[in-house]
Amino acid sequence: VFALVPILVLQVTTGNQTFNIINFQLFLGIALVHLYHDYKAGYSEGLKISLKQIFVLGIILALAVSPTLISYMQTKDSVDRYQGLAYEKMTGNSLSWESLFGWINPFITTQSNQFLKTDPSMTGIFIGFFLLSASIGFFIFSTHRYKTVFLALLLLSILLALGKNTSFHYYFIKINPLLGLFRFPAYFMFYATIILLFASGFFLKDIFEQRIKFNRLVYVFSGIAMLHLVLIIAYGADKGSFVYHLRNGEFFTAFHTLTFSQTLFLSTLFILPLLLSSFLLLAKKEWVNKFGTIILLEIVVISSL
Repeated sequence: VFALVPILVLQVTTGNQTFNIINFQLFLGIALVHLYHDYKAGYSEGLKISLKQIFVLGIILALAVSPTLISYMQTKDSVDRYQGLAYEKMTGNSLSWESLFGWINPFITTQSNQFLKTDPSMTGIFIGFFLLSASIGFFIFSTHRYKTVFLALLLLSILLALGKNTSFHYYFIKINPLLGLFRFPAYFMFYATIILLFASGFFLKDIFEQRIKFNRLVYVFSGIAMLHLVLIIAYGADKGSFVYHLRNGEFFTAFHTLTFSQTLFLSTLFILPLLLSSFLLLAKKEWVNKFGTIILLEIVVISSL
């Protein structure tokens, strides 16, 4: 309890409040899940201890952040932000449909604002092909009891992140007016990313415990690779000036002159080692015991790059 106090005080009083709110909600969610499991297990003593700790934590935290709360109460009527924002200002830097490609293309941020229709920093968050494939596999193949909840929260996060690009955000803030205090709907992609990371963990746990076969993950790898090839064909093989700048040793300039097709091609090069390693493991199952750890490490490293 006392170790958490300085962490939560810093969350409330410093930094970007958007991320602080996300972290606080994550803490709250974890606490509620633990309380729920204690309740379902009939562990009344553990439940009482947890509730006492949360109560004490709440009192100490309230005292520690009281100067900030008092300042807020004294100034809230003079700050326009607290009265709500105009819809156009509220939905600036919404996630665009084009920027969703950031989930499967780590080079998407080299594209211009004109192509992305938003700021390059407000794109889908690339978590690596390995974890992305595992999270997709979770929603397709897993029978986990929370799958429907995760999927609903994922879709909600994406729809809210799209902001002005769908009508969902407009009507959602009508029933949840507190959202009118926040700009940059694309920040909701952080919630989507957290959900994907949890989903990938559950799916990999199922594979390690042999409830789901490893070849299911390979199917997803293959599907993402095929999607890249389809998009490359759809957007055309525009050469641009990438190769010219690369030959001249102008690496920074080269990467900022990539066309969208070229970013997809480079992204595909990172998928191929994953596919090769996965097919080797499937073809030579006896290699799993000998080289499985090394190959898995290689998959994760290349995927993370």
